[in-house]
Amino acid sequence: MLIKDWGKPRPELLNNPENVSGYLTKKKQALNFGIYTTDMATAGIYEQTQTVLRYKETIAQLVEAMGLQSAADPKLMQKMEDNINNKNELLTIVSDLYASCTEFLSNDDRDFYALAMLTGGWVEGMFIATNSIEDEGEASSLEKMKQIVHDNKQTFDVLWEELGRLDDIPDEAVYLMLDMSYVAHLFGHETLVMASKRNDPKNDFSNVTRAYFDELKSHIHTLRQEFIKISVN
Repeated sequence: MLIKDWGKPRPELLNNPENVSGYLTKKKQALNFGIYTTDMATAGIYEQTQTVLRYKETIAQLVEAMGLQSAADPKLMQKMEDNINNKNELLTIVSDLYASCTEFLSNDDRDFYALAMLTGGWVEGMFIATNSIEDEGEASSLEKMKQIVHDNKQTFDVLWEELGRLDDIPDEAVYLMLDMSYVAHLFGHETLVMASKRNDPKNDFSNVTRAYFDELKSHIHTLRQEFIKISVN
């Protein structure tokens, strides 16, 4: 919902649905479930009906690949298609699907993949937002930058804390935390430690500079490119 306040994204920003067949590991599938869900919601905000339908089919492929059929009720998927032209209802349905799948993974002792979904979605939202600011002059642009950092930091704080709480951290989770650690640093966290031992992050981003924002944007771009890279046999 935050995306719609930051300017209409260019279609080329969204991840190509055709890439889905190249995501062969569960980690990549989970990350891109979050990415594609965010892309579908973004397309829905701007009433791009055919794009929403393409992402619906793409997500259905990931649902099957990840064994999430019990979480993604066929009635919910059909309801999504039935409300393709009702963006508010569509966003609610997408949120329900997202929540249902992450809850299913957590209850199935696959917490890491639930968090990987959320990480993919967060990174995609930041990628779209940071690349969608319309240049309206230095002062106006800086205000939008501050708002993006402030709004998305609150979500990141929760995500980073949950990653730090994973028990018996699998290697995949360690690598994901390493991937996200520089973002954590930029948001004021002590990195590569458990959440209970981290510093309290600073919440005042009123002095966000263009240089800081550009550094954050660049790192998000690098992360996102790594997340959507297809597997090579």
